[in-house]
Amino acid sequence: MADPRGDQFAPEDVFAAHLTKDHIGTLVRFRMTNENLSLSTVVTAELRQVTHYGDHTVLVVGANASCQYEQCDDDRVILRPLPDYSDVATFLGNDPEEVQWTSS
Repeated sequence: MADPRGDQFAPEDVFAAHLTKDHIGTLVRFRMTNENLSLSTVVTAELRQVTHYGDHTVLVVGANASCQYEQCDDDRVILRPLPDYSDVATFLGNDPEEVQWTSS
């Protein structure tokens, strides 16, 4: 049976600016933060399209390229993420709100 991540390689983190057409079809994971709601969401999906505009990168992911997310070029993206999400804190860092809450 095929690996559910799509390949046998270990997870790798890259800057959004370094994503290329070669990464299309790869499972990716990244963090989206909504400052207005004080909410941080981790998105895991198959990369369908990547477009670079100035200092940001647009990622189109999911079945039928149904979702679009904008990332700063220096935001981290995990390629071939682990199924158990243990790579989130390692590659994407802890959520600042969580760190503040747990350290007080």
